[in-house]
Amino acid sequence: MTCILCGSEKLSSQVVEKKTYFSCTLCDLIFLNPAERLSQDLEKARYQQHENNVLDSGYQAFVAPLFMQITKKVSKTARGLDYGSGKDSAISYLLTQDGYQIRKFDPYFFVDGEALKQTYDYIVVCEVAEHFYDPKKEFEKLKALLNPGGFLFVMTSLTTPEINFVRWSYRRDSTHVCFYSEKTCTYLAQRFEFRAVHVVLPNLIMFENPT
Repeated sequence: MTCILCGSEKLSSQVVEKKTYFSCTLCDLIFLNPAERLSQDLEKARYQQHENNVLDSGYQAFVAPLFMQITKKVSKTARGLDYGSGKDSAISYLLTQDGYQIRKFDPYFFVDGEALKQTYDYIVVCEVAEHFYDPKKEFEKLKALLNPGGFLFVMTSLTTPEINFVRWSYRRDSTHVCFYSEKTCTYLAQRFEFRAVHVVLPNLIMFENPT
């Protein structure tokens, strides 16, 4: 087994609730054994159970910090992509209501091949990165889709030394297969040559593309 992000063979493992998780000592990624992931049909069925109403005040409050960072850093004339938007996306709804341009792509619900043939000034990955089966390939794709000087906003709960991974509710979601830390974000910035990375909140990371 090698790390699905950096390729390192320096892994440790632990079994939690009959599932095997590997931890990389190089990039600090934690990931579920690929052989133990859900099938695509089961994964899609799990997503279809999500009741994310874009008008729900709680859902809007959850993405509010992300909305604030985007509107702080990005102009309304910028072209955006909501990558992995799911069935309903509060962040796309709020940005569109505020006059921003953002296009949605999702491998299950918005299979828009043309969306991945263009480039963008900002990309939003909201509660998606933890679902990546191949984070190396996904971040390579995101980097290629991002214009020089653009911003990549990633919302995912980061691991910290204080978190009890065994009891962590974020781990218990059966579709969550990889988990990042601040060290992982630093690795991503270096590996994909972002100019800077900012961990704005424990679940909000912003990568800046060089001009």
